[in-house]
Amino acid sequence: MGKVANAYSQLEWSLNDAIWELANVARSAGVCMSAQMIGPGPRNRCLLALLKFRRASQTLLDEFNVVSKKIEKVAAKRNRYVHDPVVMESETGKIARMEATADLRNILAQGYLPLIYTNTSRQACLLRGVPGADLHGPADPNGPVYTLFRQQSGIKDMRLQPGASASARLVVLSDQDGSFGSLGSRNWVPTQLVTIPPGETTALTVPWPAGLTVSRQDSATHPGSWIEPFAAS
Repeated sequence: MGKVANAYSQLEWSLNDAIWELANVARSAGVCMSAQMIGPGPRNRCLLALLKFRRASQTLLDEFNVVSKKIEKVAAKRNRYVHDPVVMESETGKIARMEATADLRNILAQGYLPLIYTNTSRQACLLRGVPGADLHGPADPNGPVYTLFRQQSGIKDMRLQPGASASARLVVLSDQDGSFGSLGSRNWVPTQLVTIPPGETTALTVPWPAGLTVSRQDSATHPGSWIEPFAAS
């Protein structure tokens, strides 16, 4: 627990230091500002405002939005480990952490959808690589189509017998309060998912879950939404 608290304090100090540098103030004066900020949320918003003030590129702003969401998740985990009581089960003697929360934001921010592909032919087929995935939706500053990043690590060849299935996990980063995507995109809800398995030319189209927003990060190097390689279903 002490290691967790100390590691997070180092992270928080780095955020403070970045604020002081971008604000171009002495640390003795900067402390007067950052000491009033509780948690990573105000610090991230302050850093974003300073980056815009310093005319940072849109690519850098998109990257920071991705990193800031990860920081808030780390902070939430730190709070759980530091503040949740540790208990011991009387019957088994196992040590456990007791957790109760009414805050669903960190659970709903990023999730995944399994895309299941089934071999409907009479012959076995070979799956290799990562399927393509495009989200189609309404007008957006980035355009009506969002092509998802393909995660290339962990690729394995899979041989599917007739009637067998394989799945590819589609990770989705949804909008949160106060968040903006590339070019100021916000609250974008796709209408359909278009996917093409590797080696194929025929697209498969399915409806997108109603009301599920996607944070557009078209210009980000490491976007918060992506599609993963095939795995056994």
